[in-house]
Amino acid sequence: MPITAEDWNVNIVGFWNRAIYTPAGISRHLFQLPASTPVQVLIPIDLPAPYQVQHEGLTVTVGGDRLVVQPAQSNFARLAAALEIGRRALDHLPRTPLIAAGINVRYKSDGPVAVLEEITASTWDERLSDQRLEIRERTVTRAVRRDNGRINITVTQKEDQTFFLGLNFDLQSDDVQQLLAWITISEADLRREVERIIHNTLGVRSEEVIHG
Repeated sequence: MPITAEDWNVNIVGFWNRAIYTPAGISRHLFQLPASTPVQVLIPIDLPAPYQVQHEGLTVTVGGDRLVVQPAQSNFARLAAALEIGRRALDHLPRTPLIAAGINVRYKSDGPVAVLEEITASTWDERLSDQRLEIRERTVTRAVRRDNGRINITVTQKEDQTFFLGLNFDLQSDDVQQLLAWITISEADLRREVERIIHNTLGVRSEEVIHG
């Protein structure tokens, strides 16, 4: 059963000035567009949430506590474009009080994945079953060191036997230069690190991975 990439994004957590990052500000400073260039602005109707500004397959959302850049297609080329927007934000407002930066690479399956089942399986399951406790979901997490941050790896087997696989490249820091260095990673290097985990350690074959 293949796993499909979905919901990739770049997160920079901090107290962003939403008075500067209006749709016009996002267009000018992050997308670096002339004033006459149209962008699409999505405004939530039924719940309080920040608006979203879209241009050429990238969506920027600026909330009170984070700036999120999400590509419409979950692949390494589009994620590299999202990272460039994140770097522009750090360059443009370097005095923003910052907390962390993250790169999220996520996959899902529509059915069982044998190699991931082996990872989520545990002898503890038998103890739960012995107590007549029904297992609804299994999750295994590991955090591995990467430079001065870490990669959080999560594998979840859901009740319907589908799987979620998430890789979160996480750096906790209030130093803009450290955060800028963290998200300054080439498309090739990012792909290499993700594939090393997915193929070499988790055992998912390359032909079983679908990108947008």
